[in-house]
Amino acid sequence: MNYSLFIDFDYTITTDDVGNRFYTYFSQGKNEPLVKRWLDREISTLECLTGEAELCSGSREEFIEYVD
Repeated sequence: MNYSLFIDFDYTITTDDVGNRFYTYFSQGKNEPLVKRWLDREISTLECLTGEAELCSGSREEFIEYVD
């Protein structure tokens, strides 16, 4: 099975931040303090995304089903 990943940094594909929705869903909202720190420029994008990924729980199948 082949997958494609689209990065929509300028909202030309969607009007919603898909990554943020994904991280919020799979972290059960625990990512929100990280996003606030990122918006306040207290942490880097890498630190924010790494932290969000660490907060996520779910199986590979659940991740695929969510984005499908």
